Amino acid sequence: MTNIEELIIEYKKLICKSYEEPNTKSIIQNFGKFNGSLRYVAPRYIHLVKEEQGANAAEYILKSILEMSKKFMAILGDYGSGKTSLCHYILYQLCKDSDSTVIPFYIPLGKLLRTKTASPDLKKDIYDYINKTYKINSNYDEFVTFVQQKKLILLLDGLDEVSNNPKEEIFKNNFKQLLELSQESSVVLTSRHTYLTHDLEEKLGNEVIKIEDFTDKEISLFIKLRFNDPVKSNKVLEQIQSDTIFQMMAIYDLSRNNFFKKTIMIVFLLLVF
Repeated sequence: MTNIEELIIEYKKLICKSYEEPNTKSIIQNFGKFNGSLRYVAPRYIHLVKEEQGANAAEYILKSILEMSKKFMAILGDYGSGKTSLCHYILYQLCKDSDSTVIPFYIPLGKLLRTKTASPDLKKDIYDYINKTYKINSNYDEFVTFVQQKKLILLLDGLDEVSNNPKEEIFKNNFKQLLELSQESSVVLTSRHTYLTHDLEEKLGNEVIKIEDFTDKEISLFIKLRFNDPVKSNKVLEQIQSDTIFQMMAIYDLSRNNFFKKTIMIVFLLLVF
């Protein structure tokens, strides 16, 4: 076993540990705060090209990228709809098999490409980010050679955080390089749906899904799993479904959004308990 193989195995173990144990210090921001291995609720989705609906976005994405040797997928959703949580869950699932030939990395594009100049070599920038963040201490040529023999999966999160204006030439250059990455690896790219222009959306290809808001049943399941306490979860559900709060804050509708669900839970933990 080579040095880089050992590093990849240790990296996967660290990802799994930090996702399964909320108190473990993580190398990824906001990763595994609620033990997502047991409590994650996958959103439903709409396939925008095929015009089909699905019950579990995570299962669909995992199945798709593992069955294809090279793949480009786009995940669209409103702010706070759960795109990042979905990427984290997929990363965890792909890392569970430490001996697998699949090598996944989560890359927050806002940190990688938030710059006033176009990247001259996006692949090199991604390698530098992986090397620095995940401690895969290898030289560039060695890393490229290694992943070419495996199945590299890049979870590129937050295209809308790269630039305030998707019409800028700098953004267009970076976007072009992002699309080209799928020639050598599998790519999952997330973005706010409202951020993309019609021209950009057309360039995403045939695998474009949009995350759906939670149903009443999914809201209930999410809260029960996150609190892991029937008394507390039932009390919170009663509060967010109450007529008074609904009329004053429209809080039940807000709870369909993944970001606001978490915010609401924190508020009720402070106020109710």
